[in-house]
Amino acid sequence: MLDFDQIRETLGRVLKKDYFTIDNKLPDACKVAGVLVIIHPLNNMPHIVLTKRSCRLKDHAGQISFPGGNFDREDLTPLDTALRETREEIGLDIQRDKIIGGLDSVQTSTSKYIIYPYVAMVERRLDIRANDEVEKILNIPIPNILDILLQYSRAADGNTGSPGIQIRWENEVI
Repeated sequence: MLDFDQIRETLGRVLKKDYFTIDNKLPDACKVAGVLVIIHPLNNMPHIVLTKRSCRLKDHAGQISFPGGNFDREDLTPLDTALRETREEIGLDIQRDKIIGGLDSVQTSTSKYIIYPYVAMVERRLDIRANDEVEKILNIPIPNILDILLQYSRAADGNTGSPGIQIRWENEVI
């Protein structure tokens, strides 16, 4: 089974270290968001935190997402956004020293967001509580995710028209 040192070492090879700046050439009318991929232990196994957004929200209602949200003027970087929004949404105050790197930014096709994901490793039990923006908190074991990705890669091998990956967890489709 994967342990935190193996995860940190493996991710350390692929994560960006220069992850504090916004892309120089943002497409017109794009909004910026920051999210956290939080890796933490639960039942002696590494898990990732996801949230299901409240159905009452104007944007992305009912969607499964990483904790995070919209860049505000007081945020210096998208990482500041991700940390602030995580604190607001699930009551988790992640310190900067827990950030092990950043992933490539992603542009959504429907809502014109550029999303900056950051990876945090917190090697303690989390005290998470949802605010009114979050309907549900999901903790998914990393080995389960890896098994699904492996099955998908085998099924999609050589198939250019393969469907997207779907992970089912706690009656949700991710």
